[in-house]
Amino acid sequence: MTVPQQLRDRVSALSSPDDLAQPAMTWRPASWRNRLSRERDARASLDYPGLIDELASATTPGTGDGQHRIGRIDVAQFASSEGLRPGDGELVTDAVVRAFIAPMIWGYGLVGYGPYRTERVLFRGGDAPDKVAIGQLRDVAAVALSQGGTAAFKHIADQRRTNRAYLKYLGPAFGTKFIYFLTKASPADTTPVMDSVVTGWVQRNVPDAGTFNLSWWDSGSYERYVGLMNDWASDLPSSSAHAWAADDVELLIFQDARGVAIPESENVTAESMLDDLGAETDARGGNVDKVGVLLVEALREWFALTLSPDQ
Repeated sequence: MTVPQQLRDRVSALSSPDDLAQPAMTWRPASWRNRLSRERDARASLDYPGLIDELASATTPGTGDGQHRIGRIDVAQFASSEGLRPGDGELVTDAVVRAFIAPMIWGYGLVGYGPYRTERVLFRGGDAPDKVAIGQLRDVAAVALSQGGTAAFKHIADQRRTNRAYLKYLGPAFGTKFIYFLTKASPADTTPVMDSVVTGWVQRNVPDAGTFNLSWWDSGSYERYVGLMNDWASDLPSSSAHAWAADDVELLIFQDARGVAIPESENVTAESMLDDLGAETDARGGNVDKVGVLLVEALREWFALTLSPDQ
């Protein structure tokens, strides 16, 4: 499929490929520490406030009181394969969970319910409330590092077909953020984020590309999306110093949809609410009752086709 002219124009406007950058997101470590510290007792498997402190110490203080800034490079350093699996040995549990929390912080930013949503993915209750989710995150990380992002996505989709509680409340929009950074910082082929901002842009500007499911884990949909991003990347003009990759295309689209100076997570957007609502309805109905997720997808399509990028 031909690269949309909007993307070619955006590439032409860059002085250098190095100019392709997304502004760092603002977050408040105290909000995440306070939410996750509610589970800091004998039942929790890890020192979650300690993990948040590590993330805070590695990110840049912001201009607001108690605020920090976290960018793609910051998140990627926590997902490096050497950090997750030193010497190609066993996965380090603390490192895997930190590599999961970091992209959630980056994705939610100042959105107030971000810490709560992340906590809900991690904690299920019982004597070891986070043990099940941690094991599942380790499984996803292992697949992503060894087989790549589409295989990791398919792993989750396959698990969800037989176990609706597998990584419950984690939808594809935020799940692919985790997968993206795992592949970005490893030898595996990088697979980009698939969220409402980018897929909505594609639907508006390239209707022949079809729609992409974001309310449930549809591996065919993600494979088609990754293929499209890779195809466009291979068709963009490259140089000896820079060859375009799928995540570059995703960022170009994000910038065109949102504007370079407007970080996605600074405000609650229709797209972010739909992403979370989709994950919520899928967690409640799953394969048994898809009425809710289909309604969310219909609403998502309406937004994609009727709202301009500035709304």
